[in-house]
Amino acid sequence: MKSDAFAALLDSLSTLTPSQREQVEERLLQISGRNKVQEIVQGLRPSACTACGSVNLVKNGTARGMQRYVCKDCKHTTNPISHSPIARLHKKDKFQAYAKCMAAGLPLRETARIVGIALSTAFRWRHRFLQSVVAHQPEVIEGILEVDETYFRISHKGQRGLDEPRSNGSTKGLGRGRSRKHWQAVLVGRARGTPLTLDAVMPSMSRFEVEQALARHLDPNQTIVCCDGSTSFENIPTNLKVPIKVAVASYKSPDKCPTYHVQSVNSYHSELKKFINRDLKGVATKNLPHYLAWKRLLKWEKEGLLPEDYIRSAIGLQVINTKR
Repeated sequence: MKSDAFAALLDSLSTLTPSQREQVEERLLQISGRNKVQEIVQGLRPSACTACGSVNLVKNGTARGMQRYVCKDCKHTTNPISHSPIARLHKKDKFQAYAKCMAAGLPLRETARIVGIALSTAFRWRHRFLQSVVAHQPEVIEGILEVDETYFRISHKGQRGLDEPRSNGSTKGLGRGRSRKHWQAVLVGRARGTPLTLDAVMPSMSRFEVEQALARHLDPNQTIVCCDGSTSFENIPTNLKVPIKVAVASYKSPDKCPTYHVQSVNSYHSELKKFINRDLKGVATKNLPHYLAWKRLLKWEKEGLLPEDYIRSAIGLQVINTKR
């Protein structure tokens, strides 16, 4: 656009009605969102053919602003986000606005209104954006790792034909204790002094399941596990060869050491429960891993991740739980 025409355009903005200004803002946001997705995938290149596994790929033009590649062995074409959770989603020009709502932790109805999409689309996009993030766990943790479990009431939210319906908002289980029939265990680990967080939805809190969940994150020469007195963790020194320090619950205990505690992970538990039970008004247990991943995204940076980071995570690039 020529400078004179651009100046005239700027002058005309003051004459727009509120409705027209909203339309202009929405259009600019769509253009910016489409360009942002293209910018993110511009430097990416498939490592191998998704059909035959060959690495013999060459450029083969562009489609919808993204570079395409063709396999010289099987002639299959692909692009940098093929087979990613968001590969076949339409309206990619709205991804930037949607990612901004996710970064703010907004509920579905407000997100759908702001982005201009259907409520069902907002729900589907949420789980597509979080699908890859579930696996974005930290590698071997150096230093003190605080580990503890928490529980969420089993929920079949969104399902039909429930055998045991319960009143909305009820968090009480039936009977005494935390039976697996009514409660879902979640194991959380927080690395002391870092934002590194690991979590896992547990089939049970048996010693074997706990060791399986923690094994790849622990190193006998680099990690010290700090936990409470639960018997679920007592075999870690024997089977994983990693030292553990038991945090004494009573502040009057003469054996209490201020260095070893689980206050950080318990604080994270509190924030996690507020996020899931209060802000989101409860989630279906089958979707719990996605919401644990969302909380890790929200907690990674004090100032918050950029919307582009949410798009990168959705593609499969790990932006959290990385060493700085």
